Amino acid sequence: MVNASRSGRHASIISFCAPGLICCIACTIASAAVLPVGSSTVQLKPGKAAGTFHFVRDAQATLSMDGKCELVASFIDARRNLVASTAIENQHDFTFEADLRPGTYWMTVSPTDASSADFWPSNLVLRIHIDKDGNLYTLDGEHSDKPDFVIVKRINGVVPGELATADKSQPTLSWPAVHGASFYEGAVIVLGRPERIHGRDPQFLASHDLLPDQECNWSIRALDHNGKTLAEGRGTFFGQGTKPAIISQARANQKCIVTRPPAGGSYLGIRPLPAWADKSPTKTPPIGEFSIPPGSDTDFIPGIKVSEIDSGSAAIDAGLLPDDVIVAMNDHPVPADPKEGLADVQAFMRQISTLAPGSQIKLKVRRFPKEFTVTATLARFSEAKPDAPATMPSAP
Repeated sequence: MVNASRSGRHASIISFCAPGLICCIACTIASAAVLPVGSSTVQLKPGKAAGTFHFVRDAQATLSMDGKCELVASFIDARRNLVASTAIENQHDFTFEADLRPGTYWMTVSPTDASSADFWPSNLVLRIHIDKDGNLYTLDGEHSDKPDFVIVKRINGVVPGELATADKSQPTLSWPAVHGASFYEGAVIVLGRPERIHGRDPQFLASHDLLPDQECNWSIRALDHNGKTLAEGRGTFFGQGTKPAIISQARANQKCIVTRPPAGGSYLGIRPLPAWADKSPTKTPPIGEFSIPPGSDTDFIPGIKVSEIDSGSAAIDAGLLPDDVIVAMNDHPVPADPKEGLADVQAFMRQISTLAPGSQIKLKVRRFPKEFTVTATLARFSEAKPDAPATMPSAP
């Protein structure tokens, strides 16, 4: 087994399809880095089946307030399939452990009952990537010996309720008082404009009118005198007079969508995000700039950011890694969105899906500070799910 480290920064984009459900990766600057494999808390060695690696990482789960909650720790692959899981007790040390094929995985901890009315899934989601040579990367900068998955108590009974309509144009937000809370803080977001909530009273009068069909996202945290989060409430509601069709569409959008090519079409196996890169591979993009104004005097080119990679895919065999940026395919620049200056992800995926399975494509790739070309042999995309999820060893 070989350990490898990576340097460089990448930009990515966020969108929320519903409170607590992430459709894309957060809009941050980050870098993939090697995990301390071989330590007492992180291990990676050959798995039982050919082409797999046995991953082990210690962790712990903690409830934010007194209570009882049955929890499950899970591995989720890049196609959002459950790969392995184990039941754990609340406030318990446990171990993520599974035989994994090369690819990108999420490690999560959540209530066993997904619709639990008492606790939220942990906000901490660890992403790892294993390449075909058995190198292990963290995609979140999490290097603690034993990451703590905090399961936060829900604040139920928030008003307006989830996907409700406000009773007046300037709504008052309210929530039940939380025992032990010294103050509350949060935010109300309308049309991308945040308004801060901070105070001791469990209510807040929005300072701006909310128009019909306008969406408002808000969250509130109850904190003790030390600043520890005890409980959290969050939700989405709409302005007074919002059309029922708008509410219905919002309900339909609450499921996370993973962009997939047409079934039967050719398939590279990456989660693509729109990006851009400097014409010089040795230059890093400025932090906080994610789009290029049309017609501006810049030295940037559009690129397809590799966010995650499916196990068993052409991208794995070609040696692509998360954070790579594809700037050309078959000697042609990746398609660009003329309005944003970023790459056109849908157009790029259509180009690949129209090629015959088994076709070979050349990809020009940026991996700071290098630029190189790889050849990928496209496979046929299938909606078939992997084998039944494995069960991780039980917590001691």
